[in-house]
Amino acid sequence: WLIGAIDNFGELTKLGTEMSKLPLQPSLSKILLKSVEFGCSAEMLIIVSMLSISQIFQRPKGREKESDKERSRFFIAGSDHLTLLNVYLQWKSNRFSTKWCSKCFIQSRSLSKAEDIRKQLLRVMESQNIQLKSIGSNWDVIRHCICTGFSHQAAKLSGLKRYVHLRTGMHTQIHPTSALFGMGDLPPYV
Repeated sequence: WLIGAIDNFGELTKLGTEMSKLPLQPSLSKILLKSVEFGCSAEMLIIVSMLSISQIFQRPKGREKESDKERSRFFIAGSDHLTLLNVYLQWKSNRFSTKWCSKCFIQSRSLSKAEDIRKQLLRVMESQNIQLKSIGSNWDVIRHCICTGFSHQAAKLSGLKRYVHLRTGMHTQIHPTSALFGMGDLPPYV
């Protein structure tokens, strides 16, 4: 109901019917469908694929500082989603190299699985006549699109480095692996 998949009577909405045709969690289905309107379906397809796999960054024992430094090179300020997109795009620009992954402390198997998921979803999108559009480097549009599917997980800054979940009022904190962790000026909303 919060993301518009069902109405007040528990019936599927038009959007909900379209979402059910995608083999994804409801929030991911919604952002993928909405991305067509925002003109960023190519980028959102990558993000959804990257969110469908386990952790991509490696942190080997004894090399924590080195791996943390490498990981921070991929961070996009204020967005873990865009960080995932950035990793994928850099991997692609390095010809999907496993050597590059090792050098950057990234799990090549996870990225390969994300690529397989992306290809599968692309076939589903094509069968549903969902257009693939790219927004280029206008990542604010991508952020806006992500909010359409994850508004139920939004939180507002309340106090020092603590957030309050907008729906439940529970206090939350930034996870240590997030691109937001350790930022000086935290965004007012996440």
